[in-house]
Amino acid sequence: MTKHVRFEDDVPSESREYCESCSTHQSTTRQRSLEKQVKSLQMEIAYAKEFAEICHSRAEVLQENNTRLLEHIKQEHAKHRETIIRRLQKLQETTEKKDTKDKDWYDCVDMPSFLGPLRFQSIHTSFKNEVTTLDTVPEG
Repeated sequence: MTKHVRFEDDVPSESREYCESCSTHQSTTRQRSLEKQVKSLQMEIAYAKEFAEICHSRAEVLQENNTRLLEHIKQEHAKHRETIIRRLQKLQETTEKKDTKDKDWYDCVDMPSFLGPLRFQSIHTSFKNEVTTLDTVPEG
């Protein structure tokens, strides 16, 4: 008479005794093992699908955020550009007014405007010559 052994999951496979005369028992055990593997793989597939959906929704949110951020950057760039242009225009107007005042001053002094820089240059050159002369005085 053949003795049938009931297998438990926690018993190592090396210590299990298989009933050689009962192929039904072995095929049932194999079928249960395959069913567990299939169930495990189905769960992994379900988790992978859920993860893919989460990643896809996050990617959409990131794309929307990037689009909004890019639009905001373009608006800020345009504002700063306008501000810089206004400042440059004011600076140019101020410079033009100053040039006009300088011309008026030169005209009041009755001196042509081109002599102002030349006069400064000649004073600077003569000062440099005097300093050079002082440096080369022999000690004595």
